[in-house]
Formats: sequence, structure tokens, C-alpha cells
Amino acid sequence: MDIAIIISKTDEAGMNIYAHLTKLLENFKHQNIILSLHLIEKEHIHAELLDKEINADIFIFATKHKSEADKKTLCVHSIGNFSHDNYFGGKQKTLVKTSPYLMKQLFCEMKKLKTEYQQQFPLLSEFDVTVEQTHHGPYLEKPALFIEIGSTEKEWKLPEAGEIIAKTIFNVFSTVNVLDISFHYKTACILGGGHYSQIANKILEKTELCIGHICSKYALEHLNENLIKQMKEKSSADFFVIDWKGCGKEKERVVSLLDKLKFEWKKSKDILHEE
Repeated sequence: MDIAIIISKTDEAGMNIYAHLTKLLENFKHQNIILSLHLIEKEHIHAELLDKEINADIFIFATKHKSEADKKTLCVHSIGNFSHDNYFGGKQKTLVKTSPYLMKQLFCEMKKLKTEYQQQFPLLSEFDVTVEQTHHGPYLEKPALFIEIGSTEKEWKLPEAGEIIAKTIFNVFSTVNVLDISFHYKTACILGGGHYSQIANKILEKTELCIGHICSKYALEHLNENLIKQMKEKSSADFFVIDWKGCGKEKERVVSLLDKLKFEWKKSKDILHEE
């Protein structure tokens, strides 16, 4: 299986990660996985149909993350647009295939390394390791996801943050079984909650489930039958998890859409055994 790691030359966090990853990959060995590193000229979110230029089975974009709150994060997420707004790349109302199993592995490894690193580098204790909702481009036909450092130039250039992301990628692909990537694991998509999905974080940490596409509360108004089908199909999901308290006024409409499509759904509290 060929895994392409994509880094934009325009991206400060990406180049930070690249500096560490090039050294690590000199010692990368795996019987069934080829891990290749690709520098691209254009901004990552506008690398439309990059899978037509680079031959790989899965694409992982290592990049910076921006937030209005300047939140310090190490994050991972699937890509695509729930609305007609594709200013940040991708196609309107179109999601991209994702790899829920790899997203789980990357999240858990990143969480572990951050805990280890913060003992020596206390600044890292201020970072949250989190899953974001599905958002932005580019559009690809092959499975893709993003792994990022957020959210300001200071964090993007922090060597220890770049090293954590690089080691996360290296460690996961050094140990992962290619059959785990190829075959089906129990997977859920999430509806509701914030942009940073606390439900996804808890599920990945506390259960054996993998997480695919996530539609947060603010994007639920755009959700229709087609997008729900895309979430399920492009995640190979078994069922949906509803953040019951985090759906707002869209709750009843979302439930009716799922019921109409005969898609199984569960409340997040029942998955996590919370009150």
C-alpha cells in the first residue's frame, strides 16, 4: 500500500514537520507499506485532484491549522464541504473519502507523544490534541485526511510540535498492519457538537470505534439526504452518533433524515455511557 505525505512549500507548519520527517524516513522500513514524502508548490487546500498527479492509495496532508481563538492544537480531520461555500478548496456540498482507522491511530499516537514530550517541554501542555469536524478542500477521489499544528506562527514553527507530528506519522506507519487499513473496522460518523469534536475525542480514546466524517452543529443546516449518504459511504460507516445536546434546533430534522434513509443512529451518551 502506498501512502503519500503531502506538504506545501508555502506552509510554515508543514515545512517544520518536513524537516523532522525527512530524517525519520531514512530509517523507515515496512514490508507492505511504501511511505513517500511530496513537496508541492500550491497551497494544500487547493491541491485539487492531486491523486491524478501522485500515485498513492491514501493521502495525508501535514499542515498548519488556523483558528480565530488562536487555540494551540495538534489536530486531525477529514475533508470536504457541507455547504456551497468552497472558498477554501474542494467541491461544493461534496465530501472526500477518509480513512477512519488511520485517523484513530494518528490521534491516539499524537496524544501519547504529546503527553511524553510535555514533561521535557512544558509549553506543549498548553496544546489540545483533538479531532476537528470535516471541512475545506482539496477534492480528491482517493482517501485523504489532514494532520495539523495550530494556530499561530509561533506554534507552526515550534520544533517540538513539528517533531511530534513527524514521529506520529512515522510511528503509526512503522507498526500498522496494512490489513487493518484495508479491512473494515466498526466506524461511526458524528452529527452535532463543536468544530473541535469532544465526542470524537472521547470515542477514540475510550472505545474501539473509529470515527469518519463529522458534521458539527454549525454545519447541520446544510445537511441533506445526499450529504448523509456521502458521510456514510465515504467513511464506510456502520452507524451515526448524535451529539444530542450539540444539535440545537436541527435535532429533529437530522433524526428524521436518518430514519428516512433507515440509517442506524445512537446518542453519544449511550456510546460513552454518560448521563
